[in-house]
Amino acid sequence: MLLQANDEAIVTNSADQIASGNPTVITLGASTVGEYHVIQSLQWSYAAAPTGGGLTIAFGGVTKWSVKITDAGVGFIPFANYPGGGIHNAQTPNEACVITLADGGADGELNVQSV
Repeated sequence: MLLQANDEAIVTNSADQIASGNPTVITLGASTVGEYHVIQSLQWSYAAAPTGGGLTIAFGGVTKWSVKITDAGVGFIPFANYPGGGIHNAQTPNEACVITLADGGADGELNVQSV
């Protein structure tokens, strides 16, 4: 999601799919002046137990959040109760946000809910 200076929300839902051997990357383009991205939740799945599985959220090329994933199946992390409504770059607006599901050696899917 992009927040504007007047705090109106623009909702963006992104989804991507991968095949084993490739990371899944969702890029939310650089916001415009006075706007920033807020990640409200992440949903993912691996078809088999991943080797080196994980998720990262980066703003402007700097990782702000990461987690290791070791089990197959579906996972979900809500961030809406975090300060500011989620993982965001309000301190450094106008940057792209890149969410990556690491290649865990298994097919995977990634969904991002953002405002």
